[in-house]
Amino acid sequence: MSEQTWAEVLDRFDRAGLTIDKFCSREGISRSSLARRRTLRNKQRGIASPLRTNKVAPTTVPKAAFVDLGDLAGVHGSGNGAMGLRIELGSGMSLHLVRR
Repeated sequence: MSEQTWAEVLDRFDRAGLTIDKFCSREGISRSSLARRRTLRNKQRGIASPLRTNKVAPTTVPKAAFVDLGDLAGVHGSGNGAMGLRIELGSGMSLHLVRR
């Protein structure tokens, strides 16, 4: 392929949002050729060239933690000790707790 054709292929790859394997399969080119050309182009531009792979980075789900609201004695309310807490859970759901 010519330099111009490779430049077009690399631009398509950057816009595609696909892994390198999926993109190469779609375009009918080898993974190593695309990686080499992309590395050369990025070196010319002075930027690093991380490649997308088929591996998905593990996600960590934060464990539930206690949220300390501190001393609520100073919270202004109706004067009778009543208070309410509403938690928006998303998707139109909410949790409303009331102390009377």
